Amino acid sequence: MFPFDPAAILPSFADIPLSNYADGTFVEVEFTEDAFALDVGAGGAVTRRRIRNDTGMATVTLKAEAPENALLSALATADRRTGEGVGVFSCTDVLGSTEVLSPVAWIRKVPAISWQNGANVRAWIFDLTDLEITVGSSEPVGA
Repeated sequence: MFPFDPAAILPSFADIPLSNYADGTFVEVEFTEDAFALDVGAGGAVTRRRIRNDTGMATVTLKAEAPENALLSALATADRRTGEGVGVFSCTDVLGSTEVLSPVAWIRKVPAISWQNGANVRAWIFDLTDLEITVGSSEPVGA
């Protein structure tokens, strides 16, 4: 059996821990582009082309009531006005070895606001630069 605990996934932005997740997918991180592309010439020759784009994006989905929303909103507002909303984005799986690090990141925009008869969410999208993703694993327990 491999352990998983949503509370052991620790994303943060600009020293703000993000932990009041909505139900479902609450953190998603990916590179903007593939690392390599395949080009095939008219004669069938194949070239493997490196794409040097180490940018990416992260989406963190919080409950609408989460106090982090007010902190992120203040940062996004300051960034729109002054350009000073840049910070480090990271995410670590404490029970495993998966890690994400972007030393220069920012909030793309304030989330869309909607209300429904049920749980409301706020999906924060971050642009990431110099992105490093280590897809790890966790140690089995009870084996």
